[in-house]
Amino acid sequence: MTLNSMRRIYAISFFILFQCIAILCAQEPFPFQGKINADNINVRTDSTISSEAICSLNKDADVEVVSQIYDWYKIKLPSKVPAFIKKDFVTMIDDKTAKVSGDNVNIRLRADTSSAIVGRVNKDEVVSILEDKGEWCRIEPANSCFGWIHKRFVKRQEAELAQRSEKEKEEIVIVEGIIKPKTMKRIATHKLITLKNKVYLLRGDKNSLIALSDRKVRITGKLTKPEDREYSIIDIAKIEVIE
Repeated sequence: MTLNSMRRIYAISFFILFQCIAILCAQEPFPFQGKINADNINVRTDSTISSEAICSLNKDADVEVVSQIYDWYKIKLPSKVPAFIKKDFVTMIDDKTAKVSGDNVNIRLRADTSSAIVGRVNKDEVVSILEDKGEWCRIEPANSCFGWIHKRFVKRQEAELAQRSEKEKEEIVIVEGIIKPKTMKRIATHKLITLKNKVYLLRGDKNSLIALSDRKVRITGKLTKPEDREYSIIDIAKIEVIE
């Protein structure tokens, strides 16, 4: 066998192996809940060991994994992570809540335009303000804020998935309506009433819901339908104000 033939065989074998790995990765179901299996594990801005560290997580910390590239998991950033947005791109609703006024607006790790981008938000989305930083606002990391962690440090919560109640079915929904306070607050503090007078209970950031009471909004979130309750519940992923 000639050297060129051997090289071709090696190249074809490598290509087949790469395709098999890609297929296996694509077949892994996302999102899923996981736990960190060691201490001081870095969450990074990109799927490389040389990228900037955003924060570190310790053993047994919960993470939500949304996708994968090679040996790296993309996760939603925990609430402790600093996140900043330029004041030029938000309109204040009250001192704790703001509406995004531009499309594809960067959320950064620090109050600096050269800082790493950790997420993006679009026009009319609502963000929670944690601190005024002059030309910037420190915000609660949005559901569109992500980081990367090596998959060997994340343990999939298979047992948790297996124990999920069969009485609940979940789906992602987009619903428009008016936010109203809820009298009985054991499950949720607010509810959404649609134009057809359908009622959903809302679970999300309490300050944002208070600021948006009696406002027309579009909510994206996970809908659960408990069989033993009158109303369905939406776990809020995103709120947009409708003028």
